[in-house]
Amino acid sequence: MYFKIFVLEPPTGEQEPQALTDENLQKITDYLKSEQEKGQFVNLRVGVYDENDNLNEMFFVSNKDQNFDLVELLHQKSLNFEKQAPKIKVKSEKEVKSKQKETLLFIVCFIILIVLAFVLFMQHQKQVKLSQDLTIVQLEQKADYDKVAQKMQDFGKSKNEIAKMYIEHREFSKALKSDKKALTGVLKEIDTMDGKDQKSALETLKKANIVSKKESISLDLRLALLNKDIDFLKKNIKSVDSQALSDRIVKLFIDEKEYASANE
Repeated sequence: MYFKIFVLEPPTGEQEPQALTDENLQKITDYLKSEQEKGQFVNLRVGVYDENDNLNEMFFVSNKDQNFDLVELLHQKSLNFEKQAPKIKVKSEKEVKSKQKETLLFIVCFIILIVLAFVLFMQHQKQVKLSQDLTIVQLEQKADYDKVAQKMQDFGKSKNEIAKMYIEHREFSKALKSDKKALTGVLKEIDTMDGKDQKSALETLKKANIVSKKESISLDLRLALLNKDIDFLKKNIKSVDSQALSDRIVKLFIDEKEYASANE
């Protein structure tokens, strides 16, 4: 804490507050005693400030009293201020370290709980998936693919996954009804089948009228290949949708001695 003098009368007029130091305190004390001896009374207004420059108290003093002692008065004010000021508890190094250990322990425990919760969640998810997969396998063994598709939908499986299930079981029409983008996968599977089964699958898709006109050419090319329809293949060779199909058509051209077409 420290003191500032706000008013010193006389002289007249408001003065800038002056912080009291050991040097000017002695000068002010001497001045007050000198004026007292002359019968002149001086009035002071003193402010009490804390270390943050906050004004805590304002009081008035005068040299009118013969026993006036400014130094003693300020000393008493200092003691009173210290008694009234709130005590700030300074933590010991041991307390600080103890608090740091508690904080660190809390953080470690929290991380462990998060990791444990994540592990338990992943185990639960794994168990759920195993249970779902088992249900699907059991239905597939019964060849009840529509129920499989329904269960897959209930389990949040995508259209693409449901279509793949149908393709694996060569339910091509249902695969395309589940996902219209599944034609590439359907044709890839059909290309692995023998000639008779290929033809049957392609004709079934044509009759089902599931694919668009643009996509229908892929079915027609394969049927033409199976039927050895050279003219159709020549006219629509640019519509071939895969390298495997292109190789099969080229082979047919060579077998049928259509060398010019095979080289195109």
